[in-house]
Amino acid sequence: MDGSDEQSGCVFAVVFTIVLLAEVIATINRSAGLFLHFAAVFIAVLYVVFLKKGEYVLSLTLPSILRIVNFSMPVFFPYTIYWLPLVYSPIFISVYAAARALGLEVEDLGLNLRRLYFYVPAGAVIGCALSLIEFRILQPDCLIPDFSIESTLTLCVVMYAFVALAEELVFRSVVQSTLEKEFSLLKGLLFATILFAAMHTEYGLPEVTFAFFTGLLIGFLFQKTRSLAFIVAIHGTLNVMIFGFLHMTTGITLPWS
Repeated sequence: MDGSDEQSGCVFAVVFTIVLLAEVIATINRSAGLFLHFAAVFIAVLYVVFLKKGEYVLSLTLPSILRIVNFSMPVFFPYTIYWLPLVYSPIFISVYAAARALGLEVEDLGLNLRRLYFYVPAGAVIGCALSLIEFRILQPDCLIPDFSIESTLTLCVVMYAFVALAEELVFRSVVQSTLEKEFSLLKGLLFATILFAAMHTEYGLPEVTFAFFTGLLIGFLFQKTRSLAFIVAIHGTLNVMIFGFLHMTTGITLPWS
């Protein structure tokens, strides 16, 4: 490793550590965590812009941007389900900008229609299976007031088209793909998974552990298939189940009843 690569590696390690610390500290003091996320973005962008090297470090800014938007977005709606699109919509712009800056191709992002007839149903099955575990860990509130067609459709659109799609574009399509190219398949998978798990710190150690192993699984499947649709089907189905459908079959009382 030459001096330039070593310097970029050190900056990567610093920014990576700051992002992890930001998530941990945010559980104690949200403002302090937000400050660290801003610092991570600031350091990464300044390093790449002024020194013209280590572009892969920019991939680490996306988790921080996701959290900054999440923390900073004012709440306009009484129900979280209507607020989530406002949080996740700006992320698509950030993903596009990062993908262009990092030179990622359509194939790197997993934007293809290969074997959808198999991947989408398979993803739904895997998501359902994983949801049975996460539901017991989180015991989350239901995000919709009832199970009418309108409410159910809203839940599905938000979870698949906004939450799952945005998060998978960030952690798998951009972060994992970029770090796989820079380091190796294994290191890219591990770095992306650690970041993904860290973003669940506020929910406690059991959820972080679950997110880590789920992230490993999803990241591995993404490596093997390079299908964004496959992993979005997994992630989206998992969310739809734990924040909606599983409440129909349990004794959990809906907060609006």
